[in-house]
Amino acid sequence: MPVARNFAALLIVSAAGLALAQQPTADQLDRCARIANPDARLACFDRLVPEPTGNPTAPATREPEDEPSLLGERWGIGISDRDSRFDLRPHKASYLLIGRRSDAPNTLPASPTKEPLTEPLDIDPTEAKFQFSFKVKLADFENNIANLPPAALWVGYTQQSQWQVYNPHVSRLFRETNYEPEVMLAFFPDRQVLGWRWRLAALGLNHQSNGRSDPLSRSWNRVYLLLGVEQDNFALLLRPWLRIKESYAKDDNPDITHFLGYGDVTAV
Repeated sequence: MPVARNFAALLIVSAAGLALAQQPTADQLDRCARIANPDARLACFDRLVPEPTGNPTAPATREPEDEPSLLGERWGIGISDRDSRFDLRPHKASYLLIGRRSDAPNTLPASPTKEPLTEPLDIDPTEAKFQFSFKVKLADFENNIANLPPAALWVGYTQQSQWQVYNPHVSRLFRETNYEPEVMLAFFPDRQVLGWRWRLAALGLNHQSNGRSDPLSRSWNRVYLLLGVEQDNFALLLRPWLRIKESYAKDDNPDITHFLGYGDVTAV
């Protein structure tokens, strides 16, 4: 964001405010100046200094922010870094399933690089499952080179547990818990593409593991590209990924992509 343009905008709004009984505060002006999207930033200043009407002293009634949207709420788009940095925001879906049933639970999980189990696991076909997921923004970046859009650095965490709550033979233990930290550099292009509003393009580094010992240990690392578009009250996220390879002997699950694939699609 050019400093001269911001300073000029602040002077214009401040001068206009002197003619009104309700003058914008320095805090309100600062919040407007920090909005990344140029149109949203101008609209924010317009709201602080409205056109003269029959009641010129009427104060602005709306807080300065970008127009609301699904992806905007999830990624703090158009909100000043002071208001969105270090806030906990939703990441993946958080949920609780009180029961799910499998007609063929895998009681002898195996890996091509590990010794097989000698006895089958005592697994009840019916179990509970829950997941919680959040992310936090660490920093904002304003790009003035090569017309790059604004960007932000995020860290995220997701935890998913399979709970044998209906299995008293194994003390109703957690059969498995997967831990998934990640770091993301997110860009916010805000462009119209084929009738969709393209709001998000992120590069991410992801680690996922179950924290178990051999032969039940499972872990892998991925890099991914996350693209997000929206239309009205509908958002679509496409996430292709590429696994970071390990040496075969040290790899817990060299064939994991045969089961989890090379990407996913989320509709909200």
